Amino acid sequence: MAGLAGDKLTSTYDLVEQMQYLYVRVVKAKELPGKDVTGSCDPYVEVKLGNYKGATRHFEKNTKPEWNQVFAFSKERIQSSIVEIVVKDKDFVKDDYIGRVIFDLNEVPKRVPPDSPLAPQWYRLEGRKGDKAKGELMLAVWMGTQGDEAFPEAWHSDAASVGGDAVGKIRSKVYLSPKLWVGPGKDETLGRCFIPLHTLQRRLDHKPVNTQWYNLEKHIIVNGEKKETIVEAEHWNSGARILSAHGLMPMKNKDGRGATDAYCVAKYGQKWVRTRTIIDSFHPRWNEQYTWEVFDPCTVITIGVFDNCHLHGNNGTRDSRIGKVRVRLSTLETDRVYTHSYPLIVLHPSGVKKMGEVQLAVRFSCSSWINMLHMYSHPLLPKMHYVHPLSVIQLDSLRHQATQIVSMRLSRAEPPLRKEVVEYMLDIDSHMWSMRRSKANFFRIMNVLSGMIAVGRWMRYDRLRSIAGRIQTVVGDLATQGERFQSLLSWRDPRATALFVTFCLVAAIVLYITPFKVVILIYGIYVLRHPRFRKKLPSVPINFFRRLPARTDSML
Repeated sequence: MAGLAGDKLTSTYDLVEQMQYLYVRVVKAKELPGKDVTGSCDPYVEVKLGNYKGATRHFEKNTKPEWNQVFAFSKERIQSSIVEIVVKDKDFVKDDYIGRVIFDLNEVPKRVPPDSPLAPQWYRLEGRKGDKAKGELMLAVWMGTQGDEAFPEAWHSDAASVGGDAVGKIRSKVYLSPKLWVGPGKDETLGRCFIPLHTLQRRLDHKPVNTQWYNLEKHIIVNGEKKETIVEAEHWNSGARILSAHGLMPMKNKDGRGATDAYCVAKYGQKWVRTRTIIDSFHPRWNEQYTWEVFDPCTVITIGVFDNCHLHGNNGTRDSRIGKVRVRLSTLETDRVYTHSYPLIVLHPSGVKKMGEVQLAVRFSCSSWINMLHMYSHPLLPKMHYVHPLSVIQLDSLRHQATQIVSMRLSRAEPPLRKEVVEYMLDIDSHMWSMRRSKANFFRIMNVLSGMIAVGRWMRYDRLRSIAGRIQTVVGDLATQGERFQSLLSWRDPRATALFVTFCLVAAIVLYITPFKVVILIYGIYVLRHPRFRKKLPSVPINFFRRLPARTDSML
């Protein structure tokens, strides 16, 4: 990850612990001898380091094969002083030995990016007894870190038990979800709309024709003002370091014992990232770092942990949820690194259960304070959402269709982000009524209004679920407004509180200097202004208040 703080370019992995790896790049071979009766050769290369062994693919009848494969061995698990690269001939009964190259680990050079990659060299093959064998092998061997450009695509000794097509399902990847709005200068077809001519309104006078919404295919409503969704993205960015997890619960049975193959998924805006899968570990260490361009500081980044259930041909199973964490960016101080362990909590039929903890390091960087503070006066949504607001039914339909589009697109990537992962990260069922959410919202508002009201117990009636869902939403909104009011002076969002305190100080000075009658006169003129000078967009104080943090982000 490259993080920006002002004009300074930080190191790619400046937030994470450097993990040492031994890299072996097998490029190609030449002049290999024929071992079969026909004089042909089906070569492949085997890389051995202690108890770990990796192999390249084999070529049929080829004495000049080109593999260009990389093998990575964790230095923490190295139990040998030499690495052996053996060339063999694939056979039906027993593979024939062709030759080998041996390296002493004490003589292997070290490389740290941004150094240029180590150039491969030709090495003469040796026999079992150290004598010269026919053939040469082009190799590159070096010690590096997880910041090496060869790391993402390399074969890892940590996943030696995974083979075949499953290797591609454990690697880390970055994904981009499809755009669901219209951007400037982009000719992109989002759908088609058919309007029968007989349904058009006939215009008989100078009065304007009433506007109305038309549905595109997949019920996507095109709105030209959606281009405002991303504003000033170049001024801020956020870096997230996914360190490790500990105390994970066993998610499946493997060879008669509990096991977990954990990976993380992080999402902000269009960008999704997936870490590599750590095989069979309740205390996985990823030490991967990513960065996102922040389009609004009053937003959240979501990190989820999942169990990979598709490593052994179980294509019909679903990746299990281990837990999810949300971090609100406005609560982070600029250029400060926050390193914490967050609990992973999942709702099961039996109740809420803690599945372990994940350790994260998050840093929010800013290169333009003026633009960031100016964002606090902007509306949360584009202009057309206030001029022509969408109904609740339309919002639910759009939310559902957007989730389906994103999950279909990301499920076609390799390795895929499966539908159950995308739906969990996007909170597809967040608008559905549940007794647990109602209870949580109840305690939120009780915390805000404690000492002012007395509330009885709530009882659950299935026949009232539809009405209770609306009541739950109203209670949650009231709690959110109260928590935002409390956060004005709690310094949870340090920038918002600083703006509020500064405004109060300036207002106190102005009210002290200006006569009270003049203040009333100016306020009356503002309230009674002509409709031409009024806007449908929310006022600056309302925009500022809506951007204050609440505990909505911590709701399951």
